[in-house]
Amino acid sequence: MKTKIYLGILSLVMGLTLGLSSCSDDDYAINTTPLLTDSSVVTGSADVTPTSATLHGTVSGLEGQSSSAYVTGFNYGAVEDMLSEKVTATGGEEFTATVTGSLNQTIYYQAYVTLQGKVTYKGEVKSLVLTNARAATGDATQIGANKATLAGSLTDFPTDAESGIMVSGVEGTEIVRAGVRIATDPKGSYTVNVEGLLPNTTYYYVAYLDLGAGVVYGEEKSFTTTNDHVFDLDNDLVDLGLSTKWAKYNVGATSETEIGGLFGFGDMTGFNTSIDPANFASADIYKTANDLVFSAFEGKATMPTIAEFEELFALCTKEWIEMEALPDISSPVPTETLSSCLPQVRARKLLLPESERKVITFPVQSMFLILSLP
Repeated sequence: MKTKIYLGILSLVMGLTLGLSSCSDDDYAINTTPLLTDSSVVTGSADVTPTSATLHGTVSGLEGQSSSAYVTGFNYGAVEDMLSEKVTATGGEEFTATVTGSLNQTIYYQAYVTLQGKVTYKGEVKSLVLTNARAATGDATQIGANKATLAGSLTDFPTDAESGIMVSGVEGTEIVRAGVRIATDPKGSYTVNVEGLLPNTTYYYVAYLDLGAGVVYGEEKSFTTTNDHVFDLDNDLVDLGLSTKWAKYNVGATSETEIGGLFGFGDMTGFNTSIDPANFASADIYKTANDLVFSAFEGKATMPTIAEFEELFALCTKEWIEMEALPDISSPVPTETLSSCLPQVRARKLLLPESERKVITFPVQSMFLILSLP
């Protein structure tokens, strides 16, 4: 009798164990990480006519999701804080929708994405104006290793508007339209000079007309810089008697009197306007694909390390001077007067609304920081 009872209990325990094990295939893990964040939905630009506008928006984080799992669209209206109208968009990660209105009407709009009809994420509110004004993008000319001249033209434009060219190192309509602004006075035809470029690199640009309440864009075009400037190890480096030689001029320049480019950490074109740290390098880039100097100068030089920067400023005297022409600093033998010149630069101000984002200053080419051996 005891044996049977024990066997019965054992069978019951085994049955419970097997029963629990057989349910494991039906267990579900709950993912607590949200698909989207507050920055996932971006309200983009608008293509306007006198009576309609095509709105652009993007969303990141829904890769692999079924299109039936979310809805994209735009809230819009005549008052910035009262977007009472709504239009559903078409497309996936990049989506568009068209709204209509009347000539000279200002419309405020905001991209949104709704997940499963329950949770909605929104982008920032932007504005547009329905207008007859037009911007056309011209061709690139006088293309060199580190510079180019870009053209644009306008029609039916107000004289108090801002015009110019937007430049990006990455293609794509919304990326180029959010690129670096190079502004000029509005007129029928204009050109802007872009400097501080990298050799053998493709850049993308678009003409624009900023009306204050909205921006009119031309078509996106591109150009590729030449590869005819050779970095000369014998003549383009200065031996200051330190642990490494230093270049006479900056990346994006071809001589000491040129300013060079403005580059973020790991920015391989100089036109990355993002303020998101995730869009820049975050680790040691020395002699890697993100080492800008190593790439631009074909492995002949590298970005300075922290230790090399500290050595440069610790062991050299520093003096700001103003000059139109630089002295000869090509001697490879350290002397009391041997110097290296660093041109004065100013930063690009990015923590501004897009409508105010631009290169706020251009270099003062006559100001140089002279680093000399003591």
